[in-house]
Amino acid sequence: MKKKSSFSPISAVVVFLVIAGAMLSEAGVSDAFLFILLTLGILIVCVITAVRAAKKAKAEKRPEDPRMKTFTKPDAPCIVCEHTGEDHLERDKRNRIRQLDDWLKTGLIDRKEYAVLKDRYERDM
Repeated sequence: MKKKSSFSPISAVVVFLVIAGAMLSEAGVSDAFLFILLTLGILIVCVITAVRAAKKAKAEKRPEDPRMKTFTKPDAPCIVCEHTGEDHLERDKRNRIRQLDDWLKTGLIDRKEYAVLKDRYERDM
């Protein structure tokens, strides 16, 4: 079990600011300088806190999934089939136009809509 340290950089900065502020106010230093000193101290405390939080988050990071060590990203799908030489995009276009023909025959779409969709499929694909 890890022993926690009783020393805290934040508490050291706070103690320093209190002591420095008391000494400087007795010495007759202006309030503006004390305000700048306090602001600087607060910034230091914020930076120390952020660094500690980042270290803690890094330490708590989940271990890498062992399955990812052997994972290889699959290749992108081919456009032309290596076995048959068929162009998949052309095949899809033929299937869509055949589907449009069936829709026209069954009455789901009219001739005007058929012409628009067929033209779109032939141009875009």
